[in-house]
Amino acid sequence: MSSGVKVGKDCTDKFEELKMGKKYRYILFKLNDKLTQIDVDYCSPRDATYDDMKTQLLAIGEERHCRYGVFDLEFDFNGKQKQKLAFISWAPENSILKEKMVYTSSKDYLKKALQLVNDLQATDAEELSIECAIERCSRGMKD
Repeated sequence: MSSGVKVGKDCTDKFEELKMGKKYRYILFKLNDKLTQIDVDYCSPRDATYDDMKTQLLAIGEERHCRYGVFDLEFDFNGKQKQKLAFISWAPENSILKEKMVYTSSKDYLKKALQLVNDLQATDAEELSIECAIERCSRGMKD
């Protein structure tokens, strides 16, 4: 299902600041009120943690809303420090149905604009865990 949703230019600009400039630890993206464009919702300070993002997403979920996120994840893999950009699609089970459908059908537009491959689809706190993010980001990695 194609949603026809556009990706705002600010999304790619802020993403480049995270990726190349290491200005942020994570960015949250949201659909506008008309569900026609993806915009930047929040840019975290560089010293933010994965738990900070998880707490923020869980609070958004309690309000029955969805979000996308990109987290600059640093983790240990077989004794070596690794870094990957984790794309997160947060669509809690209790979210507003129409919104959830548009988020689900639009995530590939944002992933393509940001040139990201991996993604973590989360519907609850367990799926949103850092362990799930690391597992997803480390798939196919070699020493």
